Amino acid sequence: MVEINDIIKLYTVHPNLDLIDKNFAEDCEFEAFNIPSFKVKGIEAIHEIFKAIGFYAKEIKISKYNYTHSSHCIVLNTHQEITFNILPFVKFNYRMIINIHKNKENKITKFEEITDLESVIQNIPFANYGYFNIIKPALGYLMVKAGGYNRGFQNNGPNKIQATMERLSDNFVEKKEVNYSEPLIKLSKNFNGMSHQDSNKLEEMDEELFNLKKIDIKDGNNAWKKPLNLHQ
Repeated sequence: MVEINDIIKLYTVHPNLDLIDKNFAEDCEFEAFNIPSFKVKGIEAIHEIFKAIGFYAKEIKISKYNYTHSSHCIVLNTHQEITFNILPFVKFNYRMIINIHKNKENKITKFEEITDLESVIQNIPFANYGYFNIIKPALGYLMVKAGGYNRGFQNNGPNKIQATMERLSDNFVEKKEVNYSEPLIKLSKNFNGMSHQDSNKLEEMDEELFNLKKIDIKDGNNAWKKPLNLHQ
Protein backbone atom coordinates (compact mmCIF):
# COMPACT_ATOMS: atom_id res chain seq x y z
CA MET A 1 0.00 0.00 0.00
CA VAL A 2 1.28 3.47 -0.95
CA GLU A 3 1.63 5.61 2.17
CA ILE A 4 1.52 9.41 2.01
CA ASN A 5 4.39 9.74 4.47
CA ASP A 6 6.64 7.78 2.11
CA ILE A 7 5.97 10.33 -0.65
CA ILE A 8 6.53 13.28 1.71
CA LYS A 9 9.94 11.89 2.77
CA LEU A 10 11.15 11.89 -0.83
CA TYR A 11 11.11 15.72 -0.96
CA THR A 12 14.38 16.38 0.81
CA VAL A 13 17.99 16.97 -0.24
CA HIS A 14 18.80 13.45 1.01
CA PRO A 15 15.86 11.27 -0.11
CA ASN A 16 15.56 7.63 0.90
CA LEU A 17 15.68 5.80 -2.45
CA ASP A 18 14.43 2.58 -0.87
CA LEU A 19 11.01 4.23 -0.65
CA ILE A 20 11.03 4.47 -4.43
CA ASP A 21 11.79 0.75 -4.78
CA LYS A 22 9.02 0.01 -2.30
CA ASN A 23 6.21 2.05 -3.89
CA PHE A 24 7.06 2.52 -7.60
CA ALA A 25 6.56 0.02 -10.43
CA GLU A 26 9.57 -0.84 -12.61
CA ASP A 27 8.11 0.86 -15.70
CA CYS A 28 6.63 3.84 -13.84
CA GLU A 29 6.32 7.16 -15.72
CA PHE A 30 7.45 10.40 -14.08
CA GLU A 31 6.20 13.67 -15.61
CA ALA A 32 6.81 17.15 -14.24
CA PHE A 33 4.76 20.16 -15.38
CA ASN A 34 7.23 22.61 -13.89
CA ILE A 35 9.75 25.13 -15.22
CA PRO A 36 11.22 23.38 -17.14
CA SER A 37 8.86 20.46 -17.85
CA PHE A 38 10.23 16.96 -18.46
CA LYS A 39 9.20 13.31 -18.65
CA VAL A 40 11.10 10.10 -17.89
CA LYS A 41 10.21 6.41 -17.59
CA GLY A 42 11.64 3.65 -15.42
CA ILE A 43 12.46 3.34 -11.75
CA GLU A 44 16.18 3.98 -12.28
CA ALA A 45 15.48 7.31 -13.96
CA ILE A 46 13.17 8.25 -11.08
CA HIS A 47 16.05 7.55 -8.68
CA GLU A 48 18.14 10.14 -10.50
CA ILE A 49 15.34 12.72 -10.46
CA PHE A 50 15.14 12.70 -6.67
CA LYS A 51 18.93 12.51 -6.28
CA ALA A 52 19.16 15.72 -8.33
CA ILE A 53 17.32 17.69 -5.63
CA GLY A 54 20.53 17.99 -3.61
CA PHE A 55 22.31 19.38 -6.66
CA TYR A 56 20.17 22.54 -7.10
CA ALA A 57 18.58 22.96 -3.64
CA LYS A 58 20.20 23.76 -0.32
CA GLU A 59 17.00 22.92 1.53
CA ILE A 60 13.53 21.70 0.53
CA LYS A 61 10.54 20.53 2.54
CA ILE A 62 6.78 20.16 2.39
CA SER A 63 5.40 22.63 4.95
CA LYS A 64 1.76 21.49 4.76
CA TYR A 65 -0.39 19.20 2.64
CA ASN A 66 -3.77 17.54 2.21
CA TYR A 67 -4.88 14.73 -0.07
CA THR A 68 -7.74 12.72 -1.50
CA HIS A 69 -7.49 9.14 -2.64
CA SER A 70 -9.31 6.25 -4.27
CA SER A 71 -8.37 2.68 -5.10
CA HIS A 72 -6.50 3.79 -8.25
CA CYS A 73 -5.42 7.39 -7.64
CA ILE A 74 -4.05 9.76 -4.98
CA VAL A 75 -4.13 13.56 -5.35
CA LEU A 76 -1.67 15.25 -3.01
CA ASN A 77 -1.93 19.05 -2.61
CA THR A 78 1.32 20.36 -1.11
CA HIS A 79 2.84 23.69 -0.08
CA GLN A 80 6.62 23.53 -0.31
CA GLU A 81 9.57 25.66 0.74
CA ILE A 82 12.85 25.62 -1.16
CA THR A 83 16.19 27.41 -0.84
CA PHE A 84 18.41 27.25 -3.94
CA ASN A 85 22.17 26.85 -3.77
CA ILE A 86 22.67 29.97 -5.91
CA LEU A 87 20.42 32.05 -3.61
CA PRO A 88 21.09 30.61 -0.15
CA PHE A 89 19.53 33.54 1.72
CA VAL A 90 16.19 33.57 -0.14
CA LYS A 91 13.41 31.10 0.62
CA PHE A 92 10.76 30.47 -2.03
CA ASN A 93 7.26 29.20 -1.27
CA TYR A 94 5.17 27.51 -3.91
CA ARG A 95 2.28 25.10 -4.36
CA MET A 96 2.63 21.74 -6.06
CA ILE A 97 -0.07 19.16 -6.87
CA ILE A 98 1.11 15.55 -7.09
CA ASN A 99 -1.04 13.02 -8.96
CA ILE A 100 -0.26 9.38 -8.19
CA HIS A 101 -1.74 6.58 -10.31
CA LYS A 102 -1.66 3.01 -8.98
CA ASN A 103 -2.21 -0.46 -10.45
CA LYS A 104 -3.93 -3.49 -8.93
CA GLU A 105 -0.72 -4.48 -7.12
CA ASN A 106 -0.81 -1.05 -5.40
CA LYS A 107 2.34 0.08 -7.19
CA ILE A 108 2.74 3.58 -8.64
CA THR A 109 2.51 3.46 -12.43
CA LYS A 110 2.46 7.22 -13.09
CA PHE A 111 3.75 10.10 -10.97
CA GLU A 112 2.89 13.69 -11.96
CA GLU A 113 4.14 16.96 -10.48
CA ILE A 114 2.15 20.11 -11.32
CA THR A 115 3.56 23.40 -10.05
CA ASP A 116 1.17 26.32 -9.59
CA LEU A 117 2.79 29.15 -11.56
CA GLU A 118 0.90 31.86 -9.65
CA SER A 119 2.47 30.63 -6.42
CA VAL A 120 5.88 31.03 -8.06
CA ILE A 121 5.08 34.60 -9.20
CA GLN A 122 4.16 35.53 -5.62
CA ASN A 123 7.86 35.24 -4.72
CA ILE A 124 8.92 37.94 -7.24
CA PRO A 125 8.19 41.44 -5.81
CA PHE A 126 7.53 43.65 -8.87
CA ALA A 127 6.11 40.85 -11.02
CA ASN A 128 3.86 39.92 -8.10
CA TYR A 129 2.27 43.39 -7.96
CA GLY A 130 1.95 43.78 -11.74
CA TYR A 131 0.39 40.38 -12.29
CA PHE A 132 -2.17 40.30 -9.44
CA ASN A 133 -3.13 44.02 -9.53
CA ILE A 134 -2.98 44.85 -13.26
CA ILE A 135 -2.70 41.88 -15.60
CA LYS A 136 -5.09 39.45 -13.90
CA PRO A 137 -7.94 41.98 -13.33
CA ALA A 138 -7.51 43.27 -16.90
CA LEU A 139 -7.80 39.76 -18.34
CA GLY A 140 -10.96 39.19 -16.31
CA TYR A 141 -12.46 42.44 -17.64
CA LEU A 142 -11.63 41.45 -21.23
CA MET A 143 -13.27 38.03 -20.80
CA VAL A 144 -16.48 39.64 -19.52
CA LYS A 145 -16.52 42.06 -22.47
CA ALA A 146 -15.89 39.21 -24.91
CA GLY A 147 -19.00 37.46 -23.60
CA GLY A 148 -21.05 40.63 -24.18
CA TYR A 149 -19.92 40.81 -27.82
CA ASN A 150 -21.11 37.26 -28.54
CA ARG A 151 -24.30 38.18 -30.40
CA GLY A 152 -24.79 34.65 -31.68
CA PHE A 153 -25.56 33.29 -28.21
CA GLN A 154 -29.13 32.10 -27.80
CA ASN A 155 -30.86 30.84 -24.70
CA ASN A 156 -32.35 27.44 -25.43
CA GLY A 157 -35.22 28.05 -23.02
CA PRO A 158 -36.33 25.75 -20.19
CA ASN A 159 -34.88 22.33 -19.88
CA LYS A 160 -37.03 19.52 -21.30
CA ILE A 161 -36.48 17.45 -18.16
CA GLN A 162 -37.63 20.36 -15.99
CA ALA A 163 -40.75 20.82 -18.13
CA THR A 164 -41.54 17.09 -17.80
CA MET A 165 -41.16 17.23 -14.03
CA GLU A 166 -43.55 20.18 -13.88
CA ARG A 167 -46.16 18.19 -15.81
CA LEU A 168 -45.83 15.34 -13.30
CA SER A 169 -46.30 17.72 -10.37
CA ASP A 170 -49.58 17.61 -8.38
CA ASN A 171 -50.05 21.35 -8.89
CA PHE A 172 -49.85 21.17 -12.68
CA VAL A 173 -53.03 22.25 -14.54
CA GLU A 174 -53.07 21.67 -18.26
CA LYS A 175 -54.29 24.62 -20.29
CA LYS A 176 -57.01 23.87 -22.83
CA GLU A 177 -58.30 26.16 -25.57
CA VAL A 178 -62.05 26.72 -25.52
CA ASN A 179 -63.80 26.65 -28.89
CA TYR A 180 -66.61 29.18 -28.51
CA SER A 181 -67.93 28.59 -32.01
CA GLU A 182 -68.79 24.93 -31.33
CA PRO A 183 -72.16 25.58 -29.49
CA LEU A 184 -73.21 28.02 -32.21
CA ILE A 185 -72.45 25.44 -34.87
CA LYS A 186 -74.60 22.85 -33.07
CA LEU A 187 -77.47 25.34 -32.69
CA SER A 188 -77.26 26.24 -36.36
CA LYS A 189 -77.44 22.57 -37.30
CA ASN A 190 -80.61 22.16 -35.22
CA PHE A 191 -82.33 25.07 -36.98
CA ASN A 192 -81.18 23.94 -40.37
CA GLY A 193 -82.66 20.49 -39.72
CA MET A 194 -86.14 21.91 -38.98
CA SER A 195 -88.76 21.35 -41.69
CA HIS A 196 -90.81 24.11 -43.28
CA GLN A 197 -93.97 22.85 -41.58
CA ASP A 198 -92.35 22.95 -38.13
CA SER A 199 -91.19 26.48 -38.80
CA ASN A 200 -94.77 27.62 -39.58
CA LYS A 201 -96.03 26.03 -36.35
CA LEU A 202 -93.39 27.87 -34.34
CA GLU A 203 -94.43 31.23 -35.82
CA GLU A 204 -98.13 30.54 -35.08
CA MET A 205 -97.32 29.73 -31.43
CA ASP A 206 -95.36 32.96 -30.99
CA GLU A 207 -98.16 35.03 -32.49
CA GLU A 208 -100.83 33.37 -30.30
CA LEU A 209 -98.83 34.01 -27.12
CA PHE A 210 -98.34 37.64 -28.11
CA ASN A 211 -102.09 38.26 -28.65
CA LEU A 212 -103.30 36.48 -25.49
CA LYS A 213 -102.09 39.16 -23.06
CA LYS A 214 -103.83 42.55 -23.40
CA ILE A 215 -104.14 45.52 -21.10
CA ASP A 216 -107.45 47.04 -20.04
CA ILE A 217 -106.87 50.78 -20.41
CA LYS A 218 -109.76 51.72 -18.09
CA ASP A 219 -108.65 50.06 -14.86
CA GLY A 220 -105.04 49.36 -15.82
CA ASN A 221 -105.36 45.67 -14.89
CA ASN A 222 -104.20 42.86 -17.03
CA ALA A 223 -107.09 41.01 -18.63
CA TRP A 224 -106.79 37.69 -20.41
CA LYS A 225 -109.22 37.61 -23.27
CA LYS A 226 -109.35 37.09 -26.95
CA PRO A 227 -107.94 39.85 -29.13
CA LEU A 228 -110.26 42.36 -30.74
CA ASN A 229 -110.92 42.11 -34.41
CA LEU A 230 -109.79 45.51 -35.65
CA HIS A 231 -110.89 44.86 -39.22
CA GLN A 232 -114.63 44.73 -38.35
